[in-house]
Amino acid sequence: MLSKESVSKLRTFLMAVGEGERATEAARQRLCRHKDYMPHTAFERIDLSGKNFIGRKEILTFLKENNSGNTTATKAEVDRLVEFFDVD
Repeated sequence: MLSKESVSKLRTFLMAVGEGERATEAARQRLCRHKDYMPHTAFERIDLSGKNFIGRKEILTFLKENNSGNTTATKAEVDRLVEFFDVD
């Protein structure tokens, strides 16, 4: 059985995950409403090497270039993002 402190921390964590998922879904829905949005074009914009593969460096470069250089994303955060979503 979990302690009250563990239950509280787990609840806080799950609430944060849920809020993040909700925000992500809202952003996805807003993006999909743009009639001129084309996912493949977005992929090509990030895939600077043209190898049909997006690497960690390309993701970080894209984030920095499209946020006026003010991105707070770090290499470690991009690494975690890739590890989470990359299946191969």
